[in-house]
Amino acid sequence: MRLLVVLVVVLMAASALAQTQVSFWHHSSGRNLIGVGSPPLNSSVALRDSLDEGINFWDHDYEYTGLRNADGTLVGWTWPYTNNEYTEHFPSIFKPGATGDPAALRDSLTTRFDLTIIKNCYPEGDITSEADLDSIKSRLTQIVDNYWGTESMEDKVLMYIGFPPRRLADTNENALGWALELRRWIIDDWVHQSPNLRYWDFYGYAMEWDTEDSRYGAVRQSYESTDSHLNNTGTTALCPIFAEYINNVCADLTDTTTYRLDVTSSDPEYDTEMSHLAERSGDNLSVTISNGASASYQVLVAAAGVRIYHCSANLTSLVIPDVDSGALDVWVRGIAANGTPDTSWDKSNVASQ
Repeated sequence: MRLLVVLVVVLMAASALAQTQVSFWHHSSGRNLIGVGSPPLNSSVALRDSLDEGINFWDHDYEYTGLRNADGTLVGWTWPYTNNEYTEHFPSIFKPGATGDPAALRDSLTTRFDLTIIKNCYPEGDITSEADLDSIKSRLTQIVDNYWGTESMEDKVLMYIGFPPRRLADTNENALGWALELRRWIIDDWVHQSPNLRYWDFYGYAMEWDTEDSRYGAVRQSYESTDSHLNNTGTTALCPIFAEYINNVCADLTDTTTYRLDVTSSDPEYDTEMSHLAERSGDNLSVTISNGASASYQVLVAAAGVRIYHCSANLTSLVIPDVDSGALDVWVRGIAANGTPDTSWDKSNVASQ
């Protein structure tokens, strides 16, 4: 009980400094992705090193490992029910009437943190039928209808990162097809069910995209290990992409004047000759991308050298409301579906109003 009290006091003190509190509930795949442990299974990088100043990133492993604080140090405390990292357990956790261990986990994740990140173990991708697929969709919808989409959670954000793709030897064509269908539904439907939902596309970043390859939908060969965990190459490539998305989401939480779209990915092409036009429309800034063939784009806007807006979007035009009236610098670059960004930015200037 003493450790719990200390944890609450530390978090309350950090909140007083207007820092953003983030929690990530994971198991081994998540541990590798963020580069923690003694040592982590497969990682050469640490996510905490890539987060913006002011983000306090806490993570919780299996129950027998427990909670790490913002410094990445195990605090000697564990949240109950955290071994149940599957969608079948989510509705019992994220509901108003939760009791016992599920309620304790829910409150640990949501009352102390601004952003809660959850994922599934890779066996969640072992989908055996359409009925099984529909059940997963239903469970994800339930946690929005019953909890995350309610008025009481409007100031909190839930980020779901799903699960990584299976290696080819551990799956089959039908399971891969259903896993891909679930991923598409999350991007096209689930993440739009409430404004406080976000989705980081773990599956899309790690999968093989070549439809002529027998591995299509499974983990790409360069990321494959001896099981369905990503290898060092995969986690090293994806960790900074995950960190950047967390930075973007946290920027939204601390700056209510910005507007951001979710990162999605669809096709593996990206640009060679992309250009853009940025112009004012009243108090808003309109950005239109020309000759673009990327899966998504990063847009960075700065006023007097200070970043006021930074997004990743899968649209070729967007409107940023209520921008600074002074001179603006605008940068845009393309991002491939595997998360690879263009090496150069297309830059433009917008005169003061």
